[in-house]
Amino acid sequence: MQANKGDSQLVKDVNKRLVLGIIERQHTISRAAIARASGLSPTTVSSLINELVEEGFVKELGRGPSRRGRRPVMYQINHEARFVVGADVGSNVLTVIVTDLKSNVIKETQTGIGEQVGQELVRTLYHAVDECIKDSGVDRSKIIGVGVASPGLVDHTNGIVIRAVNAEWENMPLKGILEHELGLPVYVENMNHAAALGEYMGGLDRGVRRFLYLNVGRGVGAGLIVNGRILQGSGVSAGEIGHMVMDRNGEKCTCGARGCLETLVSARAIERQARRMARQFPDSLIVGLAGGDPERVTLEVVAQAAKQQDTVAVDIFSQAGEWIGLAVAGMINVFNPDVVMLGGRVIRAAGDIILSRVRNVARENSFPVLFDMATFMTPRLGHLSSAMGAVAFVLEEKFRGPFLELGEASMR
Repeated sequence: MQANKGDSQLVKDVNKRLVLGIIERQHTISRAAIARASGLSPTTVSSLINELVEEGFVKELGRGPSRRGRRPVMYQINHEARFVVGADVGSNVLTVIVTDLKSNVIKETQTGIGEQVGQELVRTLYHAVDECIKDSGVDRSKIIGVGVASPGLVDHTNGIVIRAVNAEWENMPLKGILEHELGLPVYVENMNHAAALGEYMGGLDRGVRRFLYLNVGRGVGAGLIVNGRILQGSGVSAGEIGHMVMDRNGEKCTCGARGCLETLVSARAIERQARRMARQFPDSLIVGLAGGDPERVTLEVVAQAAKQQDTVAVDIFSQAGEWIGLAVAGMINVFNPDVVMLGGRVIRAAGDIILSRVRNVARENSFPVLFDMATFMTPRLGHLSSAMGAVAFVLEEKFRGPFLELGEASMR
């Protein structure tokens, strides 16, 4: 039976990505070594390498060492052949980066979004991406994709934000809108999944099998990496820990429930609590740092007061740390992670004031044997965790996605 041309092209594309993935992992490698690693025939490997060199993705380095016989020609990924855009929509600042294929940042821009939601936020997003690309000076035709780290429940297969309460997005076809406006392939992932992937790919020990990333910022959410893969839900993104009910009689959340973790520990929740306390305790340093006006209290003001040992500010972060610690304890008991990473605007602002409380409460409320297996860390990429993760997601989809989905054996 004659092979369908479409099927043949699919096999060729999959094999090409397989070869790229092998070269990327090995850094420098010969054609013979690629053939051994992939199970592809030497003829097929030579044909694919020739195409990749012609397309600019792979560069020839010259001849390498040999124990006997002819020295092999060595190949390496040309990281400057193409570029990737990553955008993080998860905080009060929209961060956009342009990187090369090795995730080296060429350009970074930040755009304040304040309280923008809905279509206004979408417009700001595509204008910010467009401006960052222009400012980077890279050839637009060499951009292989735009990764977007979005808040909320995300159908990453179709690029639809099912629901993001803080952004007031519901069934938002973000991929379709951005592709129409930008003329580039767009990939949408949950911001916490993106942050977890960014930190994992950005240097975390590959021996880590279960990695939990918890973001506490404008919203609260988690991303979990299991054996190098993002743990997805059955239809949409998983990890909405911020909407786990902690206090059934608590404040009403934007999701409709009461007492969600997000209503207790998010940046907005801490600011609301601090403003109430500032009115109740006018002698607090919080009031002075806010210029005497409780309505001007921000997360950063509370953090500054706490670092100066203001008891009201310290108590606010201590209580938030207790709630976060209880949530972390539950995650440790359920997932038994090797690494627990705590990030986001609240964690960056409060630092050790909140981290020590989180760790102590998690220890007190999880199985000791499971707690002892977990290493607590803060993000290495700082505010770029989600944007770098969005870049990593594009690279996964472009270069490694097919073998993650089909399995390497099916490509041989």
